[in-house]
Amino acid sequence: MKGLFVRGSLLTLRQANILIVILVLIAFYGVHNAWVEREQGYVKARQYAYQQTLLAHQLNAIDFVVRRLNGYVVYSADYPDQIEGVGVRGSWPLADWQRMLEQIQQNLWLTPEFVNWQRDLEHPNQWYGDIFWRIHRPDVLKPNHDWLPLSSDASPRTPVLLLSVVHDKRSAALLRVDGEEHWVSEGTWLPALSATIEGIQEQSILLRYGTGELKVLSLHGVKHPLWSKQQEG
Repeated sequence: MKGLFVRGSLLTLRQANILIVILVLIAFYGVHNAWVEREQGYVKARQYAYQQTLLAHQLNAIDFVVRRLNGYVVYSADYPDQIEGVGVRGSWPLADWQRMLEQIQQNLWLTPEFVNWQRDLEHPNQWYGDIFWRIHRPDVLKPNHDWLPLSSDASPRTPVLLLSVVHDKRSAALLRVDGEEHWVSEGTWLPALSATIEGIQEQSILLRYGTGELKVLSLHGVKHPLWSKQQEG
């Protein structure tokens, strides 16, 4: 009986040690989870504060476009208080355009919906620009875009081919410009050509160069594209 009692005591002590280890592990797991949740809360709070800061910068940039550049904004049809896009129309020298566009891009996440450039015939050193951008929520990455009417690499002899035309809810065309392929739609500005996509039809597109010159570009292999005079006008 004595040996059984000792053996039973040893077994109870072993169980107690196992129980203590389990309780320590549970406590550690609970503390670890609480620490992780707290850190995740800090990260979310910092991300929210960062997003709010970026949104404030966007609002300031939009105010700059509207007040200083005589720009305009377009509001969402579903959410009347939400700005969907911003646009600028005006005539300035290229140096002024470059400074303004760089400043706009500093605090705005934009996708151009329409870009049109024409030389100002009354002021030969100026360009008339009509640009409308769709505004996106701030993100980490924000590539710089070249929307100026003249590119340092632009040349009227830059090789360009029309590879494909797609007509769905919105017409689009696939171009190969100097070896690089680009999907474009009406209003797209191509710095390498210093031209805007003026229109897209079944087998051709209409390019308007910064000089005002119009050029019909047909699908590769099509010799005589038909172009609607009504659309060209």
